[in-house]
Amino acid sequence: MKAKRTVLTLAAATMLKVLVPTSAHAQSTAVVTTPVQVATPITAEKNVLPNPPLLVSGLTSLAIGYAPALGVAIGSDHKGDDQLFIPVVGPWLDIGKRGCSGATVPTSDGPFEVASGEHCGSSDIETAALIADGTIQGLGALQVLASLIVPEKRVMVVGSSRKPSFAVAPTSFAGRGAGAVASGRF
Repeated sequence: MKAKRTVLTLAAATMLKVLVPTSAHAQSTAVVTTPVQVATPITAEKNVLPNPPLLVSGLTSLAIGYAPALGVAIGSDHKGDDQLFIPVVGPWLDIGKRGCSGATVPTSDGPFEVASGEHCGSSDIETAALIADGTIQGLGALQVLASLIVPEKRVMVVGSSRKPSFAVAPTSFAGRGAGAVASGRF
């Protein structure tokens, strides 16, 4: 019976504490903060030769320009088109050898040179196509050569200058009590 009365008394006291307002006393609080230090990464710079992006774009440009020239060189009987087997300079050599020399016979495919047995001459469209093809192949070749000279710079983070740390500081929980804050970096 005595235990029951003690429990009831404690329950009543707790209820009164919750329901009855109490006056608050101002407390001075001090918040201690530690400045956050930003870790300075340790980096290493690496130069890569050949420069992969430049090499890939150069080989792609060269292939895009050379593929149609190779197709024309294989399938054409036009004077000078045999020069298209040579990458980069082939289109320029072809332009130089397209002219007719000697006796020609007009045909539906253009003039035919009797002495060489090949079609000769060039239309404006054919000349423009050869110039565009030679330019694309030349730019691709320049990119490939540049990839051997101009390195790709790669920056890698190899570590941090920050060492492991641990700190404990006193703190206040909005005037409701004191405590401690722990922080660390591992």
